[in-house]
Amino acid sequence: MTKVGFVIPTAFGRPEYLPLAYESIRGQSTSAEVEVLIGCPEEKLSAVKAALPNANVIAEDKGSGLAHKLHLLLLSTSPDCDYIAWLGDDDLLTNGSIQAAVEVLEANPKASMVYGGCDYIDAGGNVIFTNSSNQAAANLLTVGPQLIPQPGSIMRRSSYIEVGGLSNSFELAFDFDLFLKLRRVGPLLFTPKTLAQFRWHPSSL
Repeated sequence: MTKVGFVIPTAFGRPEYLPLAYESIRGQSTSAEVEVLIGCPEEKLSAVKAALPNANVIAEDKGSGLAHKLHLLLLSTSPDCDYIAWLGDDDLLTNGSIQAAVEVLEANPKASMVYGGCDYIDAGGNVIFTNSSNQAAANLLTVGPQLIPQPGSIMRRSSYIEVGGLSNSFELAFDFDLFLKLRRVGPLLFTPKTLAQFRWHPSSL
């Protein structure tokens, strides 16, 4: 059976959102097996486990940089995961997004990643607008703006490892850097479905 590993990094500074993010993954209807791993500072372990008693929660690495911590979390998913991804602790997957993404990757074994559209929502979950994106976003990476929504995107685990994963070199542009690296080892494919919802609020990164 195909297996997908999702990680949710959290500082647990907005505890009302984390259970929603978690359930948006666990509640998916998909033929794939889905693993969810939550990483948080060691001092927040007990609080996160109390909020999500059935979740797999681990202490994040104490090294510096969000990208570094997220990279180690992704590598902490089960080695038998065919695909891996991360979701912000305040973001959501849409219904059917995992199945839609996996179908594209299964049908295109050379692809390194799949991405789709993304809603931008406010603190209360109301849709502000939708980034529908398209296949041209992947082609523009080396010459124009970064238009690929990260939320909802899923990577082939072997491709992620091949390119060396996330880097701290570009601060919060670490997803842009990763997409450029993944593009060198396999196509980034677009699926015409809104895969996730990115929450805009005062403490958004």
